[in-house]
Amino acid sequence: MSSPCKHHWPIPLTGDIQRLNQYTADERKKCEADLESDTDEESWLTLAKVTLVSMILFNRRRAGQADRLLLSEYKKRNKDNLPVKDIADLLSEVKRVICLTMSRVEIRGKCGRIVPEILTPQMVAVVDLLNYKQQAVGICETNPYVFARPLATTPLRASECLHKLAVDCRAACPKNLTIDLYHEQ
Repeated sequence: MSSPCKHHWPIPLTGDIQRLNQYTADERKKCEADLESDTDEESWLTLAKVTLVSMILFNRRRAGQADRLLLSEYKKRNKDNLPVKDIADLLSEVKRVICLTMSRVEIRGKCGRIVPEILTPQMVAVVDLLNYKQQAVGICETNPYVFARPLATTPLRASECLHKLAVDCRAACPKNLTIDLYHEQ
Protein backbone atom coordinates (compact mmCIF):
# COMPACT_ATOMS: atom_id res chain seq x y z
CA MET A 1 0.00 0.00 0.00
CA SER A 2 1.42 3.39 -0.94
CA SER A 3 1.65 6.22 1.54
CA PRO A 4 -0.40 9.39 0.95
CA CYS A 5 2.79 11.47 0.99
CA LYS A 6 4.45 11.59 -2.45
CA HIS A 7 7.88 12.71 -1.29
CA HIS A 8 10.12 11.76 1.56
CA TRP A 9 12.17 14.91 2.13
CA PRO A 10 15.18 14.83 4.42
CA ILE A 11 14.53 17.18 7.32
CA PRO A 12 17.19 19.85 7.92
CA LEU A 13 19.12 19.32 11.13
CA THR A 14 18.22 21.75 13.91
CA GLY A 15 21.90 22.52 14.41
CA ASP A 16 22.28 23.38 10.73
CA ILE A 17 19.33 25.78 10.85
CA GLN A 18 20.76 27.42 13.98
CA ARG A 19 24.22 27.62 12.40
CA LEU A 20 22.77 29.18 9.23
CA ASN A 21 20.73 31.74 11.20
CA GLN A 22 23.76 32.68 13.32
CA TYR A 23 25.99 32.92 10.27
CA THR A 24 23.53 35.17 8.42
CA ALA A 25 23.18 37.41 11.50
CA ASP A 26 26.97 37.72 11.87
CA GLU A 27 27.46 38.42 8.15
CA ARG A 28 24.66 41.00 8.20
CA LYS A 29 26.27 42.92 11.07
CA LYS A 30 29.71 42.84 9.45
CA CYS A 31 28.54 43.86 5.96
CA GLU A 32 26.16 46.50 7.28
CA ALA A 33 29.02 48.16 9.20
CA ASP A 34 31.31 47.92 6.14
CA LEU A 35 28.68 49.41 3.85
CA GLU A 36 27.81 52.27 6.20
CA SER A 37 31.47 53.31 6.48
CA ASP A 38 32.42 52.78 2.82
CA THR A 39 30.54 51.92 -0.37
CA ASP A 40 31.88 48.50 -1.30
CA GLU A 41 30.25 46.34 -4.00
CA GLU A 42 31.28 43.06 -2.34
CA SER A 43 29.77 44.10 1.01
CA TRP A 44 26.58 45.25 -0.73
CA LEU A 45 26.22 41.97 -2.59
CA THR A 46 26.90 39.84 0.50
CA LEU A 47 24.45 41.92 2.55
CA ALA A 48 21.79 41.54 -0.16
CA LYS A 49 22.27 37.76 -0.27
CA VAL A 50 22.20 37.40 3.51
CA THR A 51 19.08 39.58 3.83
CA LEU A 52 17.31 37.68 1.06
CA VAL A 53 18.00 34.34 2.74
CA SER A 54 16.97 35.75 6.14
CA MET A 55 13.64 36.89 4.70
CA ILE A 56 12.99 33.47 3.21
CA LEU A 57 13.86 31.63 6.40
CA PHE A 58 11.84 34.03 8.56
CA ASN A 59 8.73 33.85 6.36
CA ARG A 60 9.16 30.25 5.15
CA ARG A 61 8.35 31.30 1.60
CA ARG A 62 9.31 30.12 -1.85
CA ALA A 63 12.52 31.50 -3.29
CA GLY A 64 10.87 33.13 -6.31
CA GLN A 65 8.54 35.11 -4.12
CA ALA A 66 11.20 36.89 -2.10
CA ASP A 67 13.92 37.31 -4.70
CA ARG A 68 11.52 39.03 -7.13
CA LEU A 69 10.43 41.65 -4.59
CA LEU A 70 10.09 44.91 -6.50
CA LEU A 71 11.25 48.26 -5.12
CA SER A 72 7.79 49.65 -5.83
CA GLU A 73 6.17 46.88 -3.72
CA TYR A 74 8.68 47.46 -0.93
CA LYS A 75 7.99 51.20 -0.88
CA LYS A 76 4.24 50.51 -0.55
CA ARG A 77 4.77 48.22 2.46
CA ASN A 78 2.21 48.26 5.24
CA LYS A 79 3.84 49.75 8.32
CA ASP A 80 0.71 49.39 10.45
CA ASN A 81 0.64 45.64 10.72
CA LEU A 82 -2.01 45.28 13.40
CA PRO A 83 -4.63 42.74 12.33
CA VAL A 84 -8.34 43.42 11.97
CA LYS A 85 -9.85 44.74 15.23
CA ASP A 86 -11.70 41.49 16.01
CA ILE A 87 -8.47 39.51 15.70
CA ALA A 88 -6.39 42.18 17.46
CA ASP A 89 -8.73 42.01 20.47
CA LEU A 90 -7.92 38.31 20.83
CA LEU A 91 -4.15 38.88 20.85
CA SER A 92 -2.14 39.30 24.02
CA GLU A 93 -0.49 42.66 24.64
CA VAL A 94 2.92 41.20 23.72
CA LYS A 95 1.60 39.90 20.38
CA ARG A 96 -0.01 43.26 19.62
CA VAL A 97 3.31 45.03 20.24
CA ILE A 98 5.11 42.52 18.00
CA CYS A 99 2.57 43.13 15.23
CA LEU A 100 3.15 46.87 15.50
CA THR A 101 6.94 46.53 15.13
CA MET A 102 6.83 44.50 11.91
CA SER A 103 6.18 45.65 8.36
CA ARG A 104 4.28 43.70 5.71
CA VAL A 105 5.03 43.66 2.00
CA GLU A 106 2.54 42.12 -0.39
CA ILE A 107 4.10 40.41 -3.39
CA ARG A 108 2.87 38.25 -6.25
CA GLY A 109 3.17 34.58 -5.46
CA LYS A 110 2.54 31.42 -7.38
CA CYS A 111 -0.46 31.66 -9.74
CA GLY A 112 -0.60 35.45 -9.25
CA ARG A 113 -1.84 35.28 -5.65
CA ILE A 114 -0.91 38.02 -3.20
CA VAL A 115 1.53 36.70 -0.58
CA PRO A 116 2.48 38.66 2.55
CA GLU A 117 6.16 38.91 3.49
CA ILE A 118 6.77 40.03 7.05
CA LEU A 119 9.83 42.21 7.63
CA THR A 120 11.48 42.76 10.98
CA PRO A 121 12.76 46.26 11.80
CA GLN A 122 16.31 44.98 11.15
CA MET A 123 15.32 43.74 7.69
CA VAL A 124 13.70 47.08 6.87
CA ALA A 125 16.82 48.98 7.98
CA VAL A 126 19.07 46.74 5.87
CA VAL A 127 16.82 46.92 2.78
CA ASP A 128 16.74 50.71 3.14
CA LEU A 129 20.56 50.76 3.28
CA LEU A 130 20.78 48.46 0.24
CA ASN A 131 18.39 50.71 -1.71
CA TYR A 132 20.29 53.83 -0.72
CA LYS A 133 23.62 52.38 -1.94
CA GLN A 134 22.32 50.73 -5.15
CA GLN A 135 23.62 53.29 -7.65
CA ALA A 136 26.98 53.60 -5.92
CA VAL A 137 27.68 49.87 -6.34
CA GLY A 138 26.66 49.67 -9.99
CA ILE A 139 23.03 48.55 -9.90
CA CYS A 140 21.30 49.59 -13.13
CA GLU A 141 18.66 52.28 -12.67
CA THR A 142 16.32 50.16 -14.80
CA ASN A 143 16.59 47.17 -12.42
CA PRO A 144 13.29 47.19 -10.49
CA TYR A 145 14.24 44.61 -7.85
CA VAL A 146 15.18 45.10 -4.19
CA PHE A 147 17.68 42.24 -4.46
CA ALA A 148 19.13 43.31 -7.80
CA ARG A 149 22.17 41.84 -9.53
CA PRO A 150 24.94 44.35 -10.23
CA LEU A 151 25.25 45.28 -13.92
CA ALA A 152 22.05 43.40 -14.83
CA THR A 153 18.29 43.88 -14.84
CA THR A 154 17.50 40.64 -13.02
CA PRO A 155 17.26 39.77 -9.31
CA LEU A 156 19.63 37.60 -7.30
CA ARG A 157 18.58 33.94 -7.26
CA ALA A 158 17.56 33.00 -3.73
CA SER A 159 18.23 29.29 -4.21
CA GLU A 160 21.84 30.03 -5.20
CA CYS A 161 22.25 32.40 -2.24
CA LEU A 162 20.91 29.83 0.21
CA HIS A 163 23.10 27.06 -1.17
CA LYS A 164 26.22 29.24 -0.90
CA LEU A 165 25.41 30.35 2.65
CA ALA A 166 24.59 26.76 3.71
CA VAL A 167 28.06 25.71 2.57
CA ASP A 168 29.78 28.81 4.00
CA CYS A 169 28.23 28.33 7.45
CA ARG A 170 29.67 24.79 7.49
CA ALA A 171 26.34 23.04 7.88
CA ALA A 172 26.68 19.29 8.42
CA CYS A 173 24.16 18.60 5.61
CA PRO A 174 23.98 21.73 3.43
CA LYS A 175 21.87 19.96 0.77
CA ASN A 176 19.08 19.59 3.36
CA LEU A 177 18.88 23.38 3.70
CA THR A 178 17.26 24.03 0.33
CA ILE A 179 14.43 26.49 -0.12
CA ASP A 180 11.88 23.88 -1.18
CA LEU A 181 12.69 21.55 1.68
CA TYR A 182 12.51 24.34 4.23
CA HIS A 183 9.25 25.63 2.72
CA GLU A 184 7.62 22.19 2.73
CA GLN A 185 8.41 21.43 6.40
